[in-house]
This record gives sequence, structure tokens and C-alpha cells, in this order.
Amino acid sequence: MDTFSLADIIDPNIGGRAEKPVNQTEYTETLNSLTKSLKVINDSVNQMRNQIQQMNQLIVQSHNINSTLIRNLQTGIIRCIPRADMKIIVGLVEHCNLNCAGCDHFSPLAKPQFADFEEMERDFTRLAELFHDRPGVLSFQGGEPLLHPEIIKFMAMTRQKFPRARIYIITNGTKLLSMSDEFWNSCKENNIEILTTKYPININYDAIKEKAVQKGIKFEFLNENQPVKTLYKLPFDLDGHQDERNSFLLCHRANVCIYLQNGRVYTCTVAPTARHFDRAFGTHIFSEEGNSIDIYKAKSAEEILEFLAKPIPFCRFCKVQNTSYGIPWHQSKKSIEEWT
Repeated sequence: MDTFSLADIIDPNIGGRAEKPVNQTEYTETLNSLTKSLKVINDSVNQMRNQIQQMNQLIVQSHNINSTLIRNLQTGIIRCIPRADMKIIVGLVEHCNLNCAGCDHFSPLAKPQFADFEEMERDFTRLAELFHDRPGVLSFQGGEPLLHPEIIKFMAMTRQKFPRARIYIITNGTKLLSMSDEFWNSCKENNIEILTTKYPININYDAIKEKAVQKGIKFEFLNENQPVKTLYKLPFDLDGHQDERNSFLLCHRANVCIYLQNGRVYTCTVAPTARHFDRAFGTHIFSEEGNSIDIYKAKSAEEILEFLAKPIPFCRFCKVQNTSYGIPWHQSKKSIEEWT
């Protein structure tokens, strides 16, 4: 293969005039200098590309954060608007046979306690008077509601008081297969739905669903699309230094999980059941006054609904912004750290 010098390649008569022959050493040095400069430029371009990618990631993150803030703001605004209907949770029992860690009804800490039929009938009569025949939602919860030996009486009475309401039972499902035909027939006759959660325990959920279908009962798994039940933790600020309004606006329970207890209505399930926490750990965060409204003193349904759409003093104990999710399911050890 022929070899050429720079002089062979470069035309000595460019532009019609003779040019001074190029010095090989100078050419090489110039070429090396240009190579280094190109490398510096290339490195700078790559660095700029990385910075642009980081900026794009920050923009996406900022968008996600802003979207979350917007959603929280929107739902917070909705919480502050009085509801148009009645939505009530009642605890048929306080204790539970599953005892999930950090339960926000404090069932692992509760002593066995059953709702009184006559008292609840009076309360339901009063609510029916206030809300008239306004459709609403009423759910039996706990604890584990199927532990109540008179649950069938409660079901029939509730439907009689609220003929147009949606009524359902939220259960952990552990007792469903052992419930009597009278229970299932009452669900059917009174149009009462059953909602349950799948827990990582030894239980035949397919058999439960099959039985509900056979009995003609409306049935739903609350975590049908979630392969494994997880827990979340709402930590308490035992000194009560949280901002009430912020806690209310961020809380998914506020003006949604409305709780009836002893003739009083609470805007969430945590405030009324925290008395179990107080008893277990010697704290003093539970109080009826200011945190609930007496249904017998309320002059109208609207007065109750307006009360529920406002923060309550108990909100200052809830560090809602520090709620953690995705905790593997496990049973409670009844330690204060599960709630703080």
C-alpha cells in the first residue's frame, strides 16, 4: 500500500499561489490539540445531556408532587363540604379475633364489648327522624361484627329503620363459613351486603365467595386486586401539637368514616375508639366533648352534617402526614409503638 506525506496530500498551489509546506510535527500537535478539544466538547455535551435528563426527572417528580398536592387539596375541600346523605359506621363489637397490628379501631387493645340492641334501636330511631327517608349508607363493623351473638336482630331492625339505605357488613371473613342459615337468610331478606378482606391466613376464600353466591348475597372482596393484605400506620402525637385543620384535610377518614357511638356521631373512627388506647397505655387523648355531636340535641340532620365537615380537637393528636403504608400484615403485640 502506498504511503503519502502531508506534502503529497496538500495542494501547494491553493488559490493559484504557492503555500509553505506543512511541518509534520506541527500538524500532529495541531491534530492532537483538536482531538483533545473535541473530547472536551463531547464530555461537555454528555454532561449537559445528563443534566437535561435530571431536569426532566425533577420536572416529572414536581408534576407528581403537585398532582398529589392537588388531589389532597381537592379531597380536602370535599371533606369540608357537608354531606348530602347519611353515612354511618357502627361497631357491633369492640374486640376482634384477628387483631391486626396498629388497628385504627384499637381492637387488639379492646376488652370484649357488645353493642346493646335497645340502645342502638333508640339511636337509629332518632337518626331516622332526623334524616327522614333520605337514602344513605350504614355499615356494621368492629372489631369483628360477626362475633356479636345477636347480629341477626340488628340486621332486621336496621333495615326496618332505613328501608332505602345501603347496608353492609365489613368482616374479616373468619366466621362466615360457620354462620347459620338464619344469618344468610336474613342477609338475603334484608338486602344486606357482605364485604371482606383477604388476609394471609389459612382460610378458604373461594368457599366463602361460593357460599355467598349460592345464598344470593351481594358479596365483595375489598382487596380483590391486591395479592397480599398490608397494613398502614397512623402515628399519634401524644402531646397534641399537630395542626387540627391540616390533619383533617389530609385524613382519608374525615367526614367519610363517620362513627355512631352512645348516641353521638364522630367525623372519623379513630376519635371514638381511642378510649381503648387510653385505657391500655394510661394516656388521655379521648374525649366526647368537642369531638362529637349529640344526635338527641341536634335540631336537624343539617346540623349534624355541618359538624362532621369541620376539624375536631382530636385531630391535633394525629400525625396524618406521617402515615406509612405497605407494612407486611402481622398480628398486634399490643405495644404502644404500633400507634406512635
